[in-house]
Amino acid sequence: MEETLLNSLSKEELIEKIMDLENQVVQLNKELVYHEEAQFEWSGNLGKWHWNVKDNKVHFNSKKVEALGYSVQEIPDKIGFEFFTSKIHPDDYEMVMQNMRNHLYGVSEAYECEYRIKSKSGEWKWFYDRGIIVKRDANNKPAELVGIVFDISAQKKIQNELESKNAQLLQLNENKSLMLSIIAHDLRGPLAALVSLINTISGTTVLAEKTALLNEFASSINNLYSLVNNLLEWAAFQKGIFGLQCQELSIFDVSQVAVNHLKLIADKKNIQIINNIKPKAKSTFDEKMILTVFRNLISNAIKYTPQSGRIELFDKTSDGMIEITIQDNGIGIEEEKLKDIFSVSSTKSTKGTEGEKGTGLGLVLCKDFVEKNGGSIYVKSQAGKGSSFIFTLPVK
Repeated sequence: MEETLLNSLSKEELIEKIMDLENQVVQLNKELVYHEEAQFEWSGNLGKWHWNVKDNKVHFNSKKVEALGYSVQEIPDKIGFEFFTSKIHPDDYEMVMQNMRNHLYGVSEAYECEYRIKSKSGEWKWFYDRGIIVKRDANNKPAELVGIVFDISAQKKIQNELESKNAQLLQLNENKSLMLSIIAHDLRGPLAALVSLINTISGTTVLAEKTALLNEFASSINNLYSLVNNLLEWAAFQKGIFGLQCQELSIFDVSQVAVNHLKLIADKKNIQIINNIKPKAKSTFDEKMILTVFRNLISNAIKYTPQSGRIELFDKTSDGMIEITIQDNGIGIEEEKLKDIFSVSSTKSTKGTEGEKGTGLGLVLCKDFVEKNGGSIYVKSQAGKGSSFIFTLPVK
């Protein structure tokens, strides 16, 4: 009947009928594309792909390439899968390939993974990719796969920020617990010792004994002051109260302030402090923070250096950094203690050569402050021969 109807049409009517059918096909194709893309509107940036395994041709919609910064006109309609896999981050490539192999060989029900891929601009984006086998050949081998892929970079950024914030909160909680422990233990000890000394001094009538006790009292006060000062500075740093106030300064000048401050303590042990840092050595840093670093490192050196010892400060420049060394010929540090010496988990201080007590926080503070100023810190030591604490600052 349809054939009879077509035969009855004139040439002009037949042309009109064909054009009408072509228009309907175009409209149906548009609606098909719209409905296919509408399935994935919840993602906002979802791409679709179809892989013919035998021909190694990948057919994709516009969103797959647009997510990488390419226009549809730049990429052929069908390309080999290497166009995409060659852009996968090297650290993710094998994981992606293994996921695909697992699905092709029947190990997993679907190919599914998240990976980084380089966009046209060179930026690394995060993609979520999922696909399944939809057709097999006569030998039951995978013939065609279809899948979806979309840009999850924004979600990953938020996830990373949350993980970073959680890590910071955990660290702050650990630091809070550590600080409470130090306050409860390290402050209680010196305060109890001071009370005991006061009682002993008040009951002593011999001048020589009273003088010795007063010297011990002064030493305890100095240690307590150092502990409280470190606690306050460390707490302020952890809470972000300190803002970096960097300016170009002479490293020698700042170090000499610390040397002068500690000279009386060094003199009591007849320890010589030699400052060989070059006057022209300059860097941009926060003066208060780096002064605290010098004060703690020199104080430590005095504590662990015996009578008539020697402490030397010197510098050298290498690879855009000024390297400052505080070196002593003291008792040194046992090898097993070196690994965690700057860690908050290792704040139990060893007594000095004359029983001096430490705060436990000095080296932790040094590490925080040096790194905040763009440098690093490490130690070289040998038990019985001495230690060298070295930290770096950027050359200005």
